[in-house]
Amino acid sequence: MGRLWKRGTAESGALLAACALGVLEAGCPAAPRPAVLSFAAIDAPDLSGQVRSAVRLRIQDSSSSMVRSGVLVGDRGYILTAFSNVGLAVARQGRAAAYLGGGGRPGTLYGGGEDIRVEVFDSPYESQPSEYTARVVRGDMQVNFALLRIVASEDGPLSADQRFDGIELGAAAPVEWGSTLWVLGSSSQAGLHVEPRTVAEGVLNSKGEVAGYYIGGFPSFMDGAPAYDAEGRFVGLVQSSYLRAADRIPGDWLADLAAGIEDRRIDGMPDLPSGEWLTVDLLGDTLRGASPYEDASESSVEDLYFSVPDQTAGTVKIEPPVDLVAVQGGSALGAGTGELFVPAETQVYLIVRFPRSEDPRGLSFRVRFSPEGR
Repeated sequence: MGRLWKRGTAESGALLAACALGVLEAGCPAAPRPAVLSFAAIDAPDLSGQVRSAVRLRIQDSSSSMVRSGVLVGDRGYILTAFSNVGLAVARQGRAAAYLGGGGRPGTLYGGGEDIRVEVFDSPYESQPSEYTARVVRGDMQVNFALLRIVASEDGPLSADQRFDGIELGAAAPVEWGSTLWVLGSSSQAGLHVEPRTVAEGVLNSKGEVAGYYIGGFPSFMDGAPAYDAEGRFVGLVQSSYLRAADRIPGDWLADLAAGIEDRRIDGMPDLPSGEWLTVDLLGDTLRGASPYEDASESSVEDLYFSVPDQTAGTVKIEPPVDLVAVQGGSALGAGTGELFVPAETQVYLIVRFPRSEDPRGLSFRVRFSPEGR
């Protein structure tokens, strides 16, 4: 556990009070500066070794810009963050379609997933972090994780021997209900920001597994920030008011990281084949409140997405019969339960809406797109 940083005068106590609650800025007392991140009144783990792995992300889209957080993993410039920071993780319709330039296909990357500005800190008090450029190389909408790769510095492309101080993704540390976690992220303008949170509630997925943990709300710039336990071990990422545990990171990403990733793959909207039944086992990791623009009633529904063939009219059938919506851009083309006709249009995708049952373990479904006239 990190030692408390305390000074013996009333004046210094007032300064500490102003700098408490985790905001690490230049206005905090200049000396002595601790070797660990800590609070004035709460013991914190020694996170000094994790400071150089914390990053601030500046994402630009055609209509807006965002500041978010992430964490370097390994030493070759890969960054783990939330997919919702870099692209559309959920369908946007109605009220939601007005956000970030209107409705779009889930999986669409902001700014094409290129030229994301990355700021790396040398210390928690850093006022001029090192700047790099990154691109998205992996994304998974269901578990809401993304991997970025740093490709250039301010001076140009990275040299082959460039190395970074990232955390290692190995066996995930367990998350215990009622424990305190420490979230290390970036603020929108100043240096790093660290906040404690209590693990208040586990959120089950459709298989009865814990998909995430409720840990309370954060400012938007903390989305994607890493959380550490009392021993300073990485346990997962902040995604809005939830912690997505590290054991939900897709297993094949770890092998890809070891080999090096050059291509791009975004998972979460598979193609629906023509004339064939596709059997799908629910992963079910969609957390309630995945978008602040969803209606409260939608928190009990799990959405899955599928692409249908372009310029091909046909009928989608699903067993067991659940709600289906055909969408183009931010507008619904049609809706049905169990069966739905899809017109011959481009860029159409299908939303399959599953209500969460009390005991959905082993739940699976099959779906088929039958082209018209076949």
